[in-house]
Amino acid sequence: GDIIDENGSVISENEVIPAGSSFTLYRTDGKNNDGDEAIVDAILSDGRIVRLKVTIGYPNTINGVDEFELFEMLYYAG
Repeated sequence: GDIIDENGSVISENEVIPAGSSFTLYRTDGKNNDGDEAIVDAILSDGRIVRLKVTIGYPNTINGVDEFELFEMLYYAG
């Protein structure tokens, strides 16, 4: 993901977040102009903000990789 500042300006592009990292979902734009992708910002345990682009629809992917391959535990309500 991209590391961003509080205003959404990119500080560092295409950062690899190490396996085992934890973060808290922070904000989202809902979806982009095409309606097929959402921007999700999360705060990493070290305080940096990472921006992820997530496809809308099941299965969700992040940069083309299935979310269940990237994250150990995902919970959904519904």
